[in-house]
Amino acid sequence: MLPATLVVLDAERHIYRLVSREEGWNVDLTPMRGDVAADAQLRDFTIDALAVPLDEFLAGSGTDALLDTVGGLEDLRLGQVRAVNQTVFVEDGLRLLRAVRLAAELGFTIEPGTAETIRAEAHRLEGVAQERVRDEFSRIMAVPGSARYLRLLDELGLLTRVLPELEEGRGVQQPKEHYWNVLDHSIETVAAMEQVLRLVPDDKARLGDVPWDEATAEYFNEEISEGRTRAVVAKIAALLHDVAKPATKSIESNGRIRFLGHPTKGAEMSQRALRRLRFSNREVKMVSGIVTEHLRPGLLTRSEEPPTRRAVYRFFRDAGDIAVDTLYLSFADTLAARGPLLEDEEWRLYAGRISSILKSSQERRPEVRPVRLIDGHDLMHEYGLEPGRRVGELLDAILESQAAGGIVSREEALAMAGRLLGVTAGAP
Repeated sequence: MLPATLVVLDAERHIYRLVSREEGWNVDLTPMRGDVAADAQLRDFTIDALAVPLDEFLAGSGTDALLDTVGGLEDLRLGQVRAVNQTVFVEDGLRLLRAVRLAAELGFTIEPGTAETIRAEAHRLEGVAQERVRDEFSRIMAVPGSARYLRLLDELGLLTRVLPELEEGRGVQQPKEHYWNVLDHSIETVAAMEQVLRLVPDDKARLGDVPWDEATAEYFNEEISEGRTRAVVAKIAALLHDVAKPATKSIESNGRIRFLGHPTKGAEMSQRALRRLRFSNREVKMVSGIVTEHLRPGLLTRSEEPPTRRAVYRFFRDAGDIAVDTLYLSFADTLAARGPLLEDEEWRLYAGRISSILKSSQERRPEVRPVRLIDGHDLMHEYGLEPGRRVGELLDAILESQAAGGIVSREEALAMAGRLLGVTAGAP
């Protein structure tokens, strides 16, 4: 008996999966169609078409028992993904993405002939169920160094089949402060995000300016939905953060290029894209929130003076669950905006300002999470108020004043509420 659970994948076609959580493996089972050689021709890639007699597998036989009729062992040795034949992508368009996913997860290349076939058949991805596309794309995004494979997806004509919203950014010029056009900048931001999240090595010795510790690593490793982590969601937000720039681009009479309103419109476009791909509600909310707020950290740090406590409070209040994610995107966005033109001093200055805001969060300073001095019951008791929006508005105003250092006691909080109401405490 195998220490495994049987899962039915497709009862009509007799396809099953054995899952061994104890030993950490799973095996899909499907009836043979012809002999080993004929059955191998029905697989997708040569490295997936190796066979072994079950009795020898259970006996622990080594590679001597492998049956290889399509050259899979040689492709494993060469480190390449090669299609079994020219029809595999016609039979299932998802295999187009799977080829890149396998290359990403294994660190392989795609065999040139297979790559050409993928380009020719890229349109077949459009007929694939969106949930399946989402899962393959998410696994690519989960690989450290996934920006490299986003470029490969684009070279193969697949990236904008997954996210057609990105196509309009191809070749769209940006202000002189930017090194790359909109689409290239979006991919470069993913690459930079992977650096600031410590998923890939720092290639320019700049990450010492970006705060990082075990708590931050654990934060970004949080599972958000179906195995997708906060880091993956943050990388997807990095890819989509400027998606609305083409739609909002304008050129002023002096030649200045502007993208007014692109965060708000970008959030709407991101929501539509991720809902189409059947991402969870939480993921959609997180990505759209990061896209909405992605310019805020830069606005907070425009002045040479530190941001006010009130401004910091408003940022964390508005950003909520994605405030830290947005700050890390701000690091990545800056690295990817200037690219090789970014001066070390310019970077250190910006990174230091964003780091100070992060430190406020890490230290749970009052301007980030002020502790309530009073609650709604206190207000209703003191001023005879009925439950409703007005009570919430008063509490929000008091919290903001707390964050700014304006009030520090319960009595001061009640007095402020009275001033806003035009009455005195205890006199409804």
